Amino acid sequence: MDENPYQSLAQRLDSLPNGFPPTDDGSDLRLLASLFTLIEAGGLVIIIVAGFKAGVPAASAMAVPPLDRAVLSGIAYSALLAFFAFIGFEDLANVIEEAKVPHRDIPRAMVLTLVISTTLYLAVAAIAVMAVPVGEQAASPAPLSLVFRTLAGMSPAAISAIAIVATLNTMLAQMTMAARVIYGMARQGDLPDVAGHVHPKTATPLVATGLIVMATITLALLVPRTLVAMITGGPTIDDATPPEPAAETLQNARSAP
Repeated sequence: MDENPYQSLAQRLDSLPNGFPPTDDGSDLRLLASLFTLIEAGGLVIIIVAGFKAGVPAASAMAVPPLDRAVLSGIAYSALLAFFAFIGFEDLANVIEEAKVPHRDIPRAMVLTLVISTTLYLAVAAIAVMAVPVGEQAASPAPLSLVFRTLAGMSPAAISAIAIVATLNTMLAQMTMAARVIYGMARQGDLPDVAGHVHPKTATPLVATGLIVMATITLALLVPRTLVAMITGGPTIDDATPPEPAAETLQNARSAP
């Protein structure tokens, strides 16, 4: 029988002489990330529950769209944005050495996050397009906040706070991942050895983390947002509004008998 690649990777990681020492000092960071994730997912769950309580016919959004050029272009544009929503799951591979049983836990984590995230995305999208006219959402600077306020009857400040937590959660995960990448490169000799220094008590790559924090602050304060988006290959918030003609056609198709 072929050797399990995850088992082989785990064995190689265990054999590394300078790996992260066993420690429980990272529990606070894990607790914070878990709390942020629950708050982030909770905002989407509120929209889903409120939509079902309001009787929003979300299933109707799953109907086959009409073969209209504007509608199909809107769907293609949305699919492009959805692609960026799924970027980041592969970053789990960069923190694999922190899992206790990596050959078991990492595949489970990837599958579960993909399934849960896809389910939440589809449910929120279906409820959103059926609860609020698409034209209103396209004209709104914060369409999800509009849907949240319409369905849940809560202040837009609530979804704004959740969005801030979601952003912090993403930053925390990306900075943790990037620090591990720098640590690994230093271990392989691609960067100076000092970048691979591991704190003896917390067992974290302290220097690598500090470098990432300084780089993040510099980019956030001194570099225009659009330039950062171009460098990183991601869309900006201003780009996240679908074309108006496509939105209007979708709305007309939805209201047609």
